[in-house]
Amino acid sequence: MNKYKVTLSKKGKQINSVDDWYKYAPPMKKDIHWKDGKSAKELAKYIIEGNKYLPQELDVLLIKIGCQPSGELQGEPEAITGLKSRGQGRTHDLLLVKENEVVVGIEAKVEELLDEPVYKIIEDLIMKKPEDAKGKYERLKYLYKCIYDSEIDNTYLKYQLLTATVGTLLEAEKVGAKKGVLAVITFISALGHMSNSMKKNKDDLNYFISTISKYKQSEGFYRLPGFEDIEFYVEDLYI
Repeated sequence: MNKYKVTLSKKGKQINSVDDWYKYAPPMKKDIHWKDGKSAKELAKYIIEGNKYLPQELDVLLIKIGCQPSGELQGEPEAITGLKSRGQGRTHDLLLVKENEVVVGIEAKVEELLDEPVYKIIEDLIMKKPEDAKGKYERLKYLYKCIYDSEIDNTYLKYQLLTATVGTLLEAEKVGAKKGVLAVITFISALGHMSNSMKKNKDDLNYFISTISKYKQSEGFYRLPGFEDIEFYVEDLYI
């Protein structure tokens, strides 16, 4: 039997079914993204099937990093974290919170790629008016400072992984959690095989992990410069 209870809600509305998830927390462009085989709906089905407990893979993950099975996690689909700069914040496909202990930011994928590399975003900014580009550029500087304590350097990194990392750690900081977890969940089951897009995402995630390797502690977690009091974990889960 799974150990970790979870209560799902959005703006005070309880989510007890896949239909509730769609009603209260639909993805952007819901007519396109809310379909079987798309990550938003696959994630909803996966979590709801746990019947108010976390599914086995997330259960095992929390046990592995030393979380206590007492109490409940609060889950919010499509949760938005402000990134201390202008523009839209980080949207988590699902944010799981247990105050004073752990926050899990979930990025769900089937065939969807991990956004664009930073160099492509910078190329796009060059084409914009300076006043329009400033906010996004300041955000990039903030993300690199939090993760690497540096100016914008390696621009081959996927922007989505940077915002997911900082967004998760900001949420952990907000609730006094000592552990922050970025979990990228890939639903191989939706296709029945590992596609080229899934392999590309795996490579991009592994590359990101390699760039933070110098911050890895002997216990297996990372202490990133902007959040040195929080144990950061990156997990790649395949369902």
